[in-house]
Amino acid sequence: FGWQVFHLPHHHSNLARRTATCRKEADVIGVHSSKLDPELKQGVEKLLSERFPHVKMHHVKPQPMEWRVRAGLSPFGPGFSEPILGELREFDVTLMKPNCYDPRPEEQGSSLLDWRAWLCERHHSGQRLVHALSVGVPAVVWGGATGHVDALRPSSDWPLAWSNEEMVEQLAALLSNRTLRCSLAAQAPILAEPYHLERNVERYALALAEMVRRVGPST
Repeated sequence: FGWQVFHLPHHHSNLARRTATCRKEADVIGVHSSKLDPELKQGVEKLLSERFPHVKMHHVKPQPMEWRVRAGLSPFGPGFSEPILGELREFDVTLMKPNCYDPRPEEQGSSLLDWRAWLCERHHSGQRLVHALSVGVPAVVWGGATGHVDALRPSSDWPLAWSNEEMVEQLAALLSNRTLRCSLAAQAPILAEPYHLERNVERYALALAEMVRRVGPST
């Protein structure tokens, strides 16, 4: 049709556009996920113990969707997002790798688990990444997730990691190099801006108006 629609869930609810401060020393690595890849977690813990013993790892686990609905909150709205955004602003660096490593009881077979992990990694939404970017938190980003690649596509120099070893190496670079860390922190809200709720509403309105124009008035 010649027009584009940018569909949710790629959006963020940092409506006031409040961002974190890029501190002189990185003290907190944050993870916003129900579970982190166990092998990656071990690699990060080894790195911290050997080279950055002062850095703490903070794991924020998302509330289940049913809890948000029972509490009267929109699953994706600002009433839910603001507490999470506040925690994200305390991070100096975050790790972004899809949670594809916790098999459900019916998925104990290795072939099914491997297939689900493959599907998750390549089609995982960049929702959590976009929220981290919106508050200016530099992220070590797994490149095998399509949603991550989409969110970072406008950047010419944001590194992507394609293995756990690369994730750990890039984390070490961010922790030891304030210039790099603050450069990515400054770039992050710019990358997130197209996914601000205001921009999504604008795109939906334009797409709907174009659809109506092409179809013509109802009779």
